[in-house]
Amino acid sequence: MLPLNKQVMAAALREVFHAPELASAFESGVRNDWALFMTGSTGRLGTAVLGECAAHLILLTDATDIFTRQTLSVMAGWLSGRLVEHEGALPTVVIGRGRDFDSINKWVAVDDGKHRILRKFVAALAKFGVGLSPQHGMAVIEAATVGASEGICSSIPETELFFQAAKNGIRVAASRDGAHKVLIRDLMVRMCKAGTAESAAASRETANEVLEFELGFLEAQKALLEKARAGAAGPGRERTG
Repeated sequence: MLPLNKQVMAAALREVFHAPELASAFESGVRNDWALFMTGSTGRLGTAVLGECAAHLILLTDATDIFTRQTLSVMAGWLSGRLVEHEGALPTVVIGRGRDFDSINKWVAVDDGKHRILRKFVAALAKFGVGLSPQHGMAVIEAATVGASEGICSSIPETELFFQAAKNGIRVAASRDGAHKVLIRDLMVRMCKAGTAESAAASRETANEVLEFELGFLEAQKALLEKARAGAAGPGRERTG
């Protein structure tokens, strides 16, 4: 998929996840931060094949692991996904894989309010050749929280999580401007943090220096999106090659 198309697809998904039904699922009484990323390849580490891949989304938050689990459950409900459990970690939402693929396509073919969010979600993926294979499914949503009582709560290995969010990820939606930067810094600090306050402060300083470079990658992608919106040609008229 062309980089510009990925940006346009991310913008379409942003409308889905900022819909009241889903946005409210991210909110809690303590006004936690959250950010949703689409990996740059829409697969893992550049292995996706157009027409044969599912969207890979990552929810990063500072909510508790208990609240994050509830959020994933609500998301699975609106998007007709299944929760896949992981021992000692947050579950994964798997959408449209196997026998669920045909069922979802039947539901979104009916113009009713019940499946409005799901219909927009599937349409945003299909327009760009994503989520078209029952074998791979339509989408996978994984989650990580830096708000757990100890360490980072996620089924994703820490190094891959940092790479996908800070460098390979395209920001889809967030609780507020700058939330993704705060969360990624907290993620890195938790990865580096040792036992003493002094070493924790040193880790934070290092995290800030490194992440200024890493986060420039995301800001450059944002600039590409704004350029795409300003252009007259839609994604269907872009050159491929």
